[in-house]
Amino acid sequence: MNHADFFTGDVPSAVQKNDLRSEISIAESIDMVSDNVAAFLTIHSPEKVSDNRVTKAKDMLDYYIDDMTAPMVEPVIEMLKYEGNSHIYREDANSSYWCAEAQKWTASTDITNNYDINFKDEQKTLEYVVEGEFAHAKPSIVSADSDSAEVSSYSHLKYDILANEKLDAANHYSASEIACKMKSKEAIYDFLGANFTKKEEMTCQYINQMALYVVNDYLNNHEYGQTMIARWAAHGQMLDFIEDSESEGGIQWVNEAMIYKNTTEKMTVQSKALLSPVDFMIPKAAGMLYCKLMSPARILEWFIVDGLK
Repeated sequence: MNHADFFTGDVPSAVQKNDLRSEISIAESIDMVSDNVAAFLTIHSPEKVSDNRVTKAKDMLDYYIDDMTAPMVEPVIEMLKYEGNSHIYREDANSSYWCAEAQKWTASTDITNNYDINFKDEQKTLEYVVEGEFAHAKPSIVSADSDSAEVSSYSHLKYDILANEKLDAANHYSASEIACKMKSKEAIYDFLGANFTKKEEMTCQYINQMALYVVNDYLNNHEYGQTMIARWAAHGQMLDFIEDSESEGGIQWVNEAMIYKNTTEKMTVQSKALLSPVDFMIPKAAGMLYCKLMSPARILEWFIVDGLK
């Protein structure tokens, strides 16, 4: 159902423009809403109704919450957790799980299967008028002891300005991009003394494709997620992750956004990327891979909302 299903009469233009098509009739929608409103009022007016009616009302609301709403919301909450969403996970939003995963994939299984590596990410602030911590943060690799190392990445999540808790009027509550600063694959191989010959460097495009795979895999193994996938496959618009767009330098990359283009047939997604060689003339900036990434939570939003419009 959509927002217009709460009433009869002319549909407001904002609903026509932004909402999804309802999959049930207006009569079914009104019955459903009326039943829930009546149950809520019954529970909160126990002195005016019998105990049996209160019990039945509680059972009805429990059903709609536990058996209908919770399965739909669960994938959204999980993907926001992957993102490191500060609006949902305020206490745990000091890092982006997704950026740490991207750094792990960048290192490759050859490294993660043969070396004891800890991958750690930290979210940093970024002000677009005065540069914040993120603009100057530099990923690093350090030896934890003789047999292990720690690779540190840095992330910054960009949100719709209306997602501010004081406004709470955004169209999107997932990040429009995850800016992720990582060490390059070559830098990790070089630090560990591993042979980088004939190895290919990671691309932001590939990480975005992995995000799509992770979301698909999660939904296909989730009860209601399978319904989401089926609906999108039948009516949705495809996502196409195209080759990265290279930035000219670090400050340019920080201030350049991901590129989304809706062709009506599909949505193309292009990351802004910056790769520096291990022998870069500025040692502090050597061996870096910077990626503007599409959040798994934004991909899920595309599956269940925007890609269906």
